[in-house]
Amino acid sequence: MFNIDYSIITASFDDLEVMTEEELRYNFLLGNVVFNSANTSIDMQWEWIPLLDFSFSLFQIARSLSNKENSFESFEFTESTENIKFVREGSILKILPSFSPNTICTTFDEFDNAVQTFHKRISMYIKENIHEVENKKSLTKFLFN
Repeated sequence: MFNIDYSIITASFDDLEVMTEEELRYNFLLGNVVFNSANTSIDMQWEWIPLLDFSFSLFQIARSLSNKENSFESFEFTESTENIKFVREGSILKILPSFSPNTICTTFDEFDNAVQTFHKRISMYIKENIHEVENKKSLTKFLFN
């Protein structure tokens, strides 16, 4: 069992029309994230995680790891020096954060499903709160189709 929980702390829908692509990725939707497995969790309740960028980046990481059974990818937080390594060894995926002693081992399929669900939920929240989202090309390229 592996899932990704999150909470939204701030959403800047009022400023959307004037935001640059960088601001959309890093300032638009901020919150907390927790990776959960049956045995442990990796807590990122820092209130400043850029949820759109994080969900999109995890989606890209999962796509990259799906092509190779033995590989790794990493995510680096631009707001700090912390990172998370994702190591695939066959059907097993290990999640190794620099900021926690906790390591999560799950199957790649469980990780991929959880990432897709997380990205879809963030995308749906945005689509439900923005009229004419399809007209915002700088935003739509980061959303789950």
